[in-house]
Amino acid sequence: MGRAHTGRRALTAALLAVTALGIAPHAVAEAATKKRPATARLAPFDSCADLAAYARANALAHPSTVAVTFPSSAPTPGGGVAEDGAARPLPAAAPTAATPEAGTTAEPDFSGTNNQEAGVDEPDRVKTDGRRIFTLGGGRLQAVAVSADGRPSIRGSLDLGDAGIAYGGELLLHGNRLLVLGTRSGFSAQDAAKPTAARRSVAFPGTYRSSAVILEVDVRDPAAMTVVRSLTVDGSYVSARATGDVARVVITSPPAPVEIQPASSQEEFETRRREAIRNAPVDGFRPKVAITRNGQTTVRGALPCSAIRHPRVFSGLDTTSVFTIDLDKGLPEAEVDAVLGGGDTVYASTSGLYVASNRWDEQFETTGRPGFGTTTTQLHRFATGERTSTTYRASGSVRGYLLNQFSLSEHRGVLRVATTEDPVSFGDAQTESSSTLTVLDERDGVLTPIGRVGGLGRGERIYSARFVDDVAYVVTFRQVDPLYTVDLRDPRAPKVLGELKILGYSAYLHPVGEDTILGVGQDASPQGRRQGTQLSLFDVSDLRNPRLLHQAKVGGSSSSSVEYDHRAFLWWAPRRTAVLPVTLDDGAGFRQATTAPAPSIAPAPRPPFAGVLGYRVTRANGIGALGRMSDPGDGRSFSGGITRTLVFGGRLVTISDRGVGVGSLGDFKRSGFVAFPTSDGS
Repeated sequence: MGRAHTGRRALTAALLAVTALGIAPHAVAEAATKKRPATARLAPFDSCADLAAYARANALAHPSTVAVTFPSSAPTPGGGVAEDGAARPLPAAAPTAATPEAGTTAEPDFSGTNNQEAGVDEPDRVKTDGRRIFTLGGGRLQAVAVSADGRPSIRGSLDLGDAGIAYGGELLLHGNRLLVLGTRSGFSAQDAAKPTAARRSVAFPGTYRSSAVILEVDVRDPAAMTVVRSLTVDGSYVSARATGDVARVVITSPPAPVEIQPASSQEEFETRRREAIRNAPVDGFRPKVAITRNGQTTVRGALPCSAIRHPRVFSGLDTTSVFTIDLDKGLPEAEVDAVLGGGDTVYASTSGLYVASNRWDEQFETTGRPGFGTTTTQLHRFATGERTSTTYRASGSVRGYLLNQFSLSEHRGVLRVATTEDPVSFGDAQTESSSTLTVLDERDGVLTPIGRVGGLGRGERIYSARFVDDVAYVVTFRQVDPLYTVDLRDPRAPKVLGELKILGYSAYLHPVGEDTILGVGQDASPQGRRQGTQLSLFDVSDLRNPRLLHQAKVGGSSSSSVEYDHRAFLWWAPRRTAVLPVTLDDGAGFRQATTAPAPSIAPAPRPPFAGVLGYRVTRANGIGALGRMSDPGDGRSFSGGITRTLVFGGRLVTISDRGVGVGSLGDFKRSGFVAFPTSDGS
């Protein structure tokens, strides 16, 4: 949502600029409807000199792509000195890494992360292997155990040394090796080798220094977890995927800021900035990497200049890197591949990894001339079929913007993409928003469109998408929720088979059995006013005639994080149980509304409630309420809001910022709770 709003603001600004240039309104609509060719395969740089020349020339043409800093003793243009906080040192490193244990083929009685694709693990704030639970909470890495009588306890707690990682980080678990992934603000990879007192920068207002961090933690003894190695990369962590024993971590890195002396006028500032860009070193345009092990830190370039690729049409100076890590060996990485251009959405199948970025008003960004081109999504594909190899394969683009990773799906060798194009209006001319499903095939290094169906939800935008084999389910919304079923058996001729309109919308779709899809979203009035969390069960056995089977409405001013984070949703198939975090702040209670009889649940306490709700979902009996569970305090405090749930030892386990709760999957009654020890000792 934030990116979409930002893009619309940028486009609005460009539309206003057209008045001064005297461009006719009808030209705006005409330009907005023209098709753009797919982006050609990215070209590698021949040398570091080639990279430097390309980067400097484009930085001069697009100065905003390179930040500006001032000497530490100089005031910023707004007065005063800006100073980033120093990062705390890493915990002491152990001399050896963990040895992963062999897997098991026993039927699990635990749930993992709610992953988009089978066989592709996604990072999350909590991970379990059925024997142990590891989670981030209280500003630390916590190891959790659950006793036979359902009592949780903290077996170990490790201070990660940085709040940005501990509170906003994610985990990947493989045997006795745990990766902690996140973004640390305040210093660069180069600073990782400096003493704490030297980690200082003075940034021009609007700039933000950060580093992506990968910590390798030995968890063979949960009571004595230890960081054995760390990798720090200039930039920000985007996401990661693990297939088998290999993880691939995606990081975006802006060019290093150029330093200039303060200027007394805007003209002098621009002159000094241009001169600094002309003299910028080539190393400023490729990220640095710091590897720390046994207390020693080594700083190096992430990869050779010739290994960085760039599009033929300028797409920015950020570097998007894919770090391939052999989880049997741990850090450092086995391989790095990189492209010039931003990346904000990551999707992976078992054979390919895709990095996508939304671009707003492409012609204005690339040429500086308002052309009012429609929003485009740039796509880069990396082959991941070989175990520890990640190979750049192709690039392409489609019109419109992605909602999230579920807008992408690879199946039978082709990529399916669902996008929305926002309306562009100026004067009497206006285009209408609509959504499109495009199929792309890799051909000679280009992701080439081979099939397309458009016109979905005119005047609306995509709220959710889910691809299941040769079918796409797409939900659009403005006042009502059309659920579209799209036949993709012939990738060259996708076609809409069915459409179902109901009030409200589903923001997340989850297959829950043969020919049934469960949607989690919001109920809405006929005017489109949201009226609280709603679950909807759809029968899709006849793609030409999808049907609504059952609904359950929470009501009131309720909402669920499942609407924007699929990992918050738990589907436990053995009991056909759905669990979702819900916040409710008007005292309307947990109301049951289903077409079949179900247990009643007493109204919730007066506001607020922050916990989880459980439902049993069947085709025959509908969506029946099982119960609800919150942290101690009767769910009256949002500080105890539960963000994740999992099944462990046949019990329901809840994770919040406060601690871990355990309860029954049958009635959701809590059997125990333990608070996290925190970094400040509270």
